[in-house]
Amino acid sequence: MKNLSLSLKKYKFNLIVVCISTILFVLLFSNSADSAPFDPGFVMPEVKVDMDAMQHDPVPMTLQMLLYLSMLTLIPYMFVSCTAFIRISIIFSFLKSSMGLSKGVPKQVWVGIAMMLTFFIMAPVAQQVEKNAYDPYIHKQISFQQFVSRTGKYAMKFMQNNTRKADLILFIKLSGVTPDPPTKGKGEMIKVNGKYVRKPSAKTQKFQNMFRNPPFQVLLAAYILSEMKTGFCVGFLIYLPFLCIDMITAATLMAMGMFMLSPMGFSLPCKMMCFVMIDGFNILVEGLIKSYRY
Repeated sequence: MKNLSLSLKKYKFNLIVVCISTILFVLLFSNSADSAPFDPGFVMPEVKVDMDAMQHDPVPMTLQMLLYLSMLTLIPYMFVSCTAFIRISIIFSFLKSSMGLSKGVPKQVWVGIAMMLTFFIMAPVAQQVEKNAYDPYIHKQISFQQFVSRTGKYAMKFMQNNTRKADLILFIKLSGVTPDPPTKGKGEMIKVNGKYVRKPSAKTQKFQNMFRNPPFQVLLAAYILSEMKTGFCVGFLIYLPFLCIDMITAATLMAMGMFMLSPMGFSLPCKMMCFVMIDGFNILVEGLIKSYRY
């Protein structure tokens, strides 16, 4: 019975992950650059099957089904892009390359480790979705539109909390929303938190509103760029100690006159021993998990 309950929990968690990925994909094509990401009046597109119309002109229905099937094939890519998988996979790729383990450990093992860590990091988001969106929808307490809105809210909150401000500002400007430059002696003075400041212009207000509530397509692009930057920074820090070991090993072998011995083959066990002795996997995984904000 215990194994059965664990299997049911795992199935439920995977179902929630698929729901989150599907809803993020819907949000990507439903939001425009000027609209708020969670509009209470948002209505999901209806699919109506008219048998009479299909008999006369079956092509539109066929194209519609083809579009939906294409969207389903893109769900795994949306799951990879909207979670912690990008940063983890980049960091483990640098770790594998710096240690020289390109042939020692299969690629599927690294992908599996990255996927399991992604599930662990995204578990709090999935629990919030399960408690506040999935369970009420299953028990028919909320509508499907509310389920989509709540699920997207928690997923986008996670992405926004882990996105650099500079990257978000960049894509907001690239979407065509730019603030006016600050001017002196112009504009109305308003009181904010006990201080008098100049009232921002309409463009600046629009920019500030989009910065607080960015559309999904803007937030997704900024989040991916931010994750890549973080992954490369951590990868550089991982490379440094292993590079020092390679240089020391190569210099030692050359000083001893062992020109026929490969420095990489000799430094590999040294790097593995040093990484295991300092408990590098625990340090790396702990830093990865703690680097995310909810």
